[in-house]
Amino acid sequence: MVGPSLTEEDRRVASRRLKAGFVLLVGLSAGLVSYQAGATLREGAIVVGAALAVGAALLWFVVRLLRGVQSPTQRRPRR
Repeated sequence: MVGPSLTEEDRRVASRRLKAGFVLLVGLSAGLVSYQAGATLREGAIVVGAALAVGAALLWFVVRLLRGVQSPTQRRPRR
């Protein structure tokens, strides 16, 4: 029988990287939009910081929502 191709540690690392990439994508895209709108460097930095916080909140919401939708057989124990 064929087992999983990723170990639990590999799965956790990949999940962490995906989550960090999601938050960075939200933050940097907001920074680029503010740059295109003519924001100063200080304003752009404020926008990026605020968007990183929004991205983290959005990630928390999506992960929480998806945990509620998963079937019990798909759930992994939380650590």
